Amino acid sequence: DPSLFFRGKSGSLSLRTTGSLSCVQVGPYHANSRLPVMRADNDGAINLEPTQTCDVGVTFRPTSAGAKTAAVRVTSNAGGTAGNIVSTAISGTGVDPTAPDFDLALSSAASITLDHSATSTVNLTVNRRNGFAGDVVVTISSTDPGITADTLTIPASATTGVLTLHTNSSIVANTYVVNIIGTSGGLSHAVTLSVGVNADVTPIPPPSGSGGGGCSLGEASSSFGLLFWMFGLVSMWALRRRK
Repeated sequence: DPSLFFRGKSGSLSLRTTGSLSCVQVGPYHANSRLPVMRADNDGAINLEPTQTCDVGVTFRPTSAGAKTAAVRVTSNAGGTAGNIVSTAISGTGVDPTAPDFDLALSSAASITLDHSATSTVNLTVNRRNGFAGDVVVTISSTDPGITADTLTIPASATTGVLTLHTNSSIVANTYVVNIIGTSGGLSHAVTLSVGVNADVTPIPPPSGSGGGGCSLGEASSSFGLLFWMFGLVSMWALRRRK
């Protein structure tokens, strides 16, 4: 992945080889004066086999608020040549820990399951910090447009809210990622919800003329009477044969 974007203190970067590669050197690379102090958890040599994947933890430690940019520089012997360098861009946002702010969290399960054309609710909590007293407008971003949400605003006087989610009739059965985003002025925080959608079950129609798979009392009585009449004819025929 050529880039990694995150807001907060940490994230991860995946490295994957596509050919013969035996050694990778990973380390922070400061590209401009706005950089925070950055640390790659896997500083040092990493041995990777062809097509193997390695996750590298990256931590931002900004010394001031605002947008920060950096890069992780990967030095390898890809292609049999030592010193090959791939630079992966990283960006983050430094936040003043004393400024009014909030966190958005799920106070219900982190995953739900829905049928087609169904509705479910998710409980949210706003954790207010440093005197934050603003309204929080909640929206969603889904990996499938078949999942939508009702408008929700958590007022300044509240710390909880209930978000209503819907699925439409054409959504494909799968598991989707829904980002629930809370915004207040220039502040924005998100939490992730996993939404599973069940396969659509089509009911099997009853056999034609079966009246929905059963019979009425009148139909049963008529059938019994017919059988009794036929039994009487057979009995009379048997008696005549004996005579």
